[in-house]
Amino acid sequence: MNALSAEYSLYPKPGVYDGSDAHFDRELIITADGKFTLEVTEKSKNSLARSGSGSGKLIDAPGGWDFSQGRCSMTLKRAMGGMQMRVEGCSSNWGDVSFDGKYKLAGDITSKPANTNSNAAAAKPVSAVATPAAPAPAVTAASTTATATPSLPNRKELLSSWSNIMIDGIAGKHIAVFAKSGGSVSPDIPLERFTQAAFFIDSVEITRELPPAQQAKTPMQMFPLPLPPMAKDEGISFRGDCIYGKYDKTLVIFLDSYHKTKGSKSKPVSAWMIDSKLQLQEIKPVSKVKCSASSEY
Repeated sequence: MNALSAEYSLYPKPGVYDGSDAHFDRELIITADGKFTLEVTEKSKNSLARSGSGSGKLIDAPGGWDFSQGRCSMTLKRAMGGMQMRVEGCSSNWGDVSFDGKYKLAGDITSKPANTNSNAAAAKPVSAVATPAAPAPAVTAASTTATATPSLPNRKELLSSWSNIMIDGIAGKHIAVFAKSGGSVSPDIPLERFTQAAFFIDSVEITRELPPAQQAKTPMQMFPLPLPPMAKDEGISFRGDCIYGKYDKTLVIFLDSYHKTKGSKSKPVSAWMIDSKLQLQEIKPVSKVKCSASSEY
């Protein structure tokens, strides 16, 4: 009995596990204390390849180990030559990809792994992610047109070709807004004509400090934002760090115009936020959102 107790472990053997198949690259990292990180990337030759990631801590269960958080659950069962994974209800948090499969130990962890909770610590947490204190009709779910994903850029593309407007964290995920510029209106008119803008949800903060292999991966989710039509002398600007009720990270999109005698004028056209369920919401009317002048991009 003592010998069996000495060999028994509450968690799987720490290490890097590979669960890749013909359609997805899958990597599972488990530490000695049962914490795990999971990354899955679709094998695709175009820019629409899906990806997802999750993290947490395993608990001992009959025949293997379990993890659950809200509706999201993961089960690891002991299997010949590795572990069989089954994931349910995690697509909204981890990404809409296939996590299920057989994971085999690919290598031991040779250095102390990072804390799986570092994602939440790296970004300032939102003080209140519940529905803001305002009349219910003020916040509406974004239409399918607004949330369609025309093309999901990888992290390197965002860092090199897009501008970082704002960043925050919700429930261990990183929330960022990036916008892609089409150049200024003209040399004489200092207004930007942005062509794309979107909220991005990711498992890590998208920075230039990420290793090349991490920069090559795509964020977990993208929520494109509809931009207002522009006349030839108009541009677009964004304001982050805006406040709506108790929610202190809201984005407002402005339509800017320029007149030689009157200077530049900005008109707010829409306001957006990612709610506690990691869904895009439009705030109406825009006047409900308050922004500081220093937060304009």
